[in-house]
Amino acid sequence: MATSNAQGTSRQRRLVIPNSVMMALPTIVASILGFALAPVIVGRLGMQMVGLWAVAGALAQYALLLDFGLARSTSRFVAFYSAKSEHDAANQVVTVAACAALAMGTVAAITFYFAGSAVADVFKLPVSGEDPSVILAATAVTAGANTFASAIFGYPVGRQRMVYPNVFKVIALFCSFALSVWVLIEFGSLTAYAIATAGFAVAYALVAWGVVRLVESEFRLSLPNWEVCSALLRYSTRSQGSVLSQLVMQQTDKVIVGVVIGYTAAGSVELANRISLGVASVCIMGLGALGPALTKMHVQNGLPPREVKAVVSDYAATTGSVVAPLLVGVGACSPLLVFVWLGDQPPTIAWLMMGLNLNY
Repeated sequence: MATSNAQGTSRQRRLVIPNSVMMALPTIVASILGFALAPVIVGRLGMQMVGLWAVAGALAQYALLLDFGLARSTSRFVAFYSAKSEHDAANQVVTVAACAALAMGTVAAITFYFAGSAVADVFKLPVSGEDPSVILAATAVTAGANTFASAIFGYPVGRQRMVYPNVFKVIALFCSFALSVWVLIEFGSLTAYAIATAGFAVAYALVAWGVVRLVESEFRLSLPNWEVCSALLRYSTRSQGSVLSQLVMQQTDKVIVGVVIGYTAAGSVELANRISLGVASVCIMGLGALGPALTKMHVQNGLPPREVKAVVSDYAATTGSVVAPLLVGVGACSPLLVFVWLGDQPPTIAWLMMGLNLNY
């Protein structure tokens, strides 16, 4: 029995790094495509509209805190219940998280749509020629749909099937990039861009559900019971503090800069943050692979604390050795990157990139 447990633990540990690579792949591709799309956005909309879009997205992210972190907890609980062969409970977890994302996205979109003018006045949004209600509602729809898809993909990730969901995400990113370029060139309007982005996000979420339903024979929406709901809520609400701190670090600065200094400056913060956060996320996203692996090792093999520490230590050393030099390199090359990327833009973007890379 001990030999079997040791072999299971060893196998799970070997899966952590390749699964982490798969988890980080969509983030890497999104950063590269965002890098390529930025000159088109700035050229067609202007830096001020980039700042408006960034602030609208930040407000939508704060609204979706009301999902209590359920979507982010899905893979952990799917791993836990799947390791115990309680597949109906795993389906209940996904159902609760997906319904919460759908509900919060809908409520946020309706609220933003009817309160768009008031929000624009409070945050001094530069909406000349644009529809603030549609832009704000579209960002909420986009955030809600992406959160819904994240909850659905928590099922295969929790079962340590990292390849097909992340390949699907990469394909979706390229499709989204092509749509964005076409809309920006054809219409040159932030309102049109927001509507197209929201429409694509909804289609992405629906197809994501269909793909997981097709591949995973045991996956289905299941009416949750109170035991599963309470366990999920207790865990997810405890994690909200760290999520809130990440939002403060990644989103609040755009809102403050936009209101106090101006939305052109907020656009600079957004563009600098895209690259720095993309590089840092290569390390962070891999945690999505580590959590399910540790959960399964604990449930099936009785993983002791010293083994948990060993797995985390190995993971941190491996990813840190890759990400830390990358962050330093991107920070050092920031002035050249900004010049090649955006041409004649305020030098503050380069300094922001250097500071953000150091921070992450």
